[in-house]
Amino acid sequence: MDSISVLKIPEARGMVCENCADKKLCGIPQNLLGQSSTTLYFVLAFLVPLTIIFALYVKVAIFLHQRGKSGMMSQVVAKSKSNAIRMLTITVFGYALSLGPAVVLAMLRSYGTLNSKSFDCLLLVSWMVDFATYTSSLANPLIYAYNNRAFRQEINRLFCKREGQIFYNARFTKST
Repeated sequence: MDSISVLKIPEARGMVCENCADKKLCGIPQNLLGQSSTTLYFVLAFLVPLTIIFALYVKVAIFLHQRGKSGMMSQVVAKSKSNAIRMLTITVFGYALSLGPAVVLAMLRSYGTLNSKSFDCLLLVSWMVDFATYTSSLANPLIYAYNNRAFRQEINRLFCKREGQIFYNARFTKST
């Protein structure tokens, strides 16, 4: 990363800004060092972990499928295990969709691929990528909770009651 003037980033070409000359930001240089570092980051921090996680989940799924076919586990256990595999698959996709765009965007910027795009377009894409990255940790507890049968039953019980009963139950439990 380099500390560069806002006016020197490729996306700011032709941009008129009176007080931007003294503003600096961190940028990935568009040279061999920047390209190699973002490519290495893409491979080691994103692609390798994603591949390992995916391969292990496929092995678990194959193992459970073979045991289920051979009758070595009950249908209830098999269904529970398949639900776990589904939850883990959703988590892997969440990982890919939350970290992947940020890593790919950094790599594309270091190679100068996005130099022809407008500043407004890149700002919007950067905001969306940052939003996906920062909110990814919010989805994981919801995924795990939703795949918990007791949690789903409680949510259904909560929302299927009439509104008056919910307030009555809440007031009753607070006073006791």
